[in-house]
Amino acid sequence: MASEIPVWKSRVVILYSDQDQSLLRELVKHLWVCDRLGRIDTWSEKDMVPGEDRNGAIATAIEKGHIFLILVSCDFLACWIRTHAHLFEQVLRRCMAGAVLIPVLCRACNWQQNSFLERLMPLPANGRPIWGRPAAKRDEILTEISRSIAVRAVGSARLHEDLAAYSPKPTPSEPNKSVTAPAPVFHPVDRELVLPSLPPIPPEPFFLWIRETSNPQWTGARVPFRSSSVRIGRAYDNDLILEDDAHVSAHHLRIFWDGWNWLALDLGSVNSSTVDARRLIGPSILRDGSQIVLGSTTLIFQCEGTEFRRVEEWIR
Repeated sequence: MASEIPVWKSRVVILYSDQDQSLLRELVKHLWVCDRLGRIDTWSEKDMVPGEDRNGAIATAIEKGHIFLILVSCDFLACWIRTHAHLFEQVLRRCMAGAVLIPVLCRACNWQQNSFLERLMPLPANGRPIWGRPAAKRDEILTEISRSIAVRAVGSARLHEDLAAYSPKPTPSEPNKSVTAPAPVFHPVDRELVLPSLPPIPPEPFFLWIRETSNPQWTGARVPFRSSSVRIGRAYDNDLILEDDAHVSAHHLRIFWDGWNWLALDLGSVNSSTVDARRLIGPSILRDGSQIVLGSTTLIFQCEGTEFRRVEEWIR
């Protein structure tokens, strides 16, 4: 009997100043309401037990965090970061390894003066702080913020599940020979993904040109994606749905950013996948112009920021 793949939860670590505890409680409640799939595991200093070492507990939570929420206020910038500089450096190292840092603008302050935070898109997206609004408006803003965080957390959890479920299959020419392929490394105790040290380069948006598919209406279409992880298949919970291709599995392929490159990973599909005419037996690097074939569908991968080639060059 096949072993069941555990349901992954994204660890959301919330860092805040003691003066912002009231907003922390409201945000946690809104996150709990938005987490209908049970994919978010929040942690804050409120979860510490009596007698526990504060710095040690925060450092442990940071090491296991996937998404970091910083409740930005003048107290946080003036006190928390100065007092816990080593912990903030640990957060930055985790972000260099692929974790996500989201500033949540709690109260008005000059947060853009922080050389790292100024590079990040905050929540709310309009840059206006949450505090000081009427209660009804504040609930509306917190709902939108929680929804954005939940979408990011579910995407991270699904990527971890796909990597955990991945097992290379032997090639048809050598059915009895086991295939060794690069695989993610997991912590031996809690099976959390151990991320390598990576540079803090955010993933660029990319496009998929649909060069050939079962539905002629989609042929030649260019589909943009701005997420760091995209799943492709016939099922309706995919980011790109190929329901008309009978040779595509329900969850066929995932494209994701690992900090260095965009990678393609076959998710154990029946008919497998190829990248640039090579069968996928593990994560494969995608280059600008790489050709991805799954089932009867041919996709052309292209990163944003490069000079677009004409459509005729792709489909001629």
